[in-house]
Amino acid sequence: MNRAYVRRVNERQQRTGTLWEGRFHSTLVNADRYLLACQRYIELNPVRAGMVAHPGDYRWSSYRANAQGRANPLLIPHSAFELIATNGDERRRRYAEFIEQGIPAQDLASIRKAVQSQRRFAGTLLGSEPFRGAKGI
Repeated sequence: MNRAYVRRVNERQQRTGTLWEGRFHSTLVNADRYLLACQRYIELNPVRAGMVAHPGDYRWSSYRANAQGRANPLLIPHSAFELIATNGDERRRRYAEFIEQGIPAQDLASIRKAVQSQRRFAGTLLGSEPFRGAKGI
């Protein structure tokens, strides 16, 4: 039954392989700036995909916790997020502003390049030029 299901999904989506093949990858991020850029990219994915009008409207987004202060027991704030401001209300306000600014073209290109390059090798680096150069990427 499992094989028949996979075959049917692959035919419908015009793809091959297992259902989870190539789905999960990792990118090594060297600085808080790049981590926050990745977080903004993820928060805005459902908006770019036309699934919602605002990142807070997406059910599975961390935006609700990070910008609106809604409790989410699944989230542990990263230290980069906590460094945005010492006061929780100010941190959420600044985070919401950061997300609302959208993704600068250079960040979008860097993140997309890192995502695309994952198809060629297991790990990818996202960070400053010296960081990537030191790692041979």
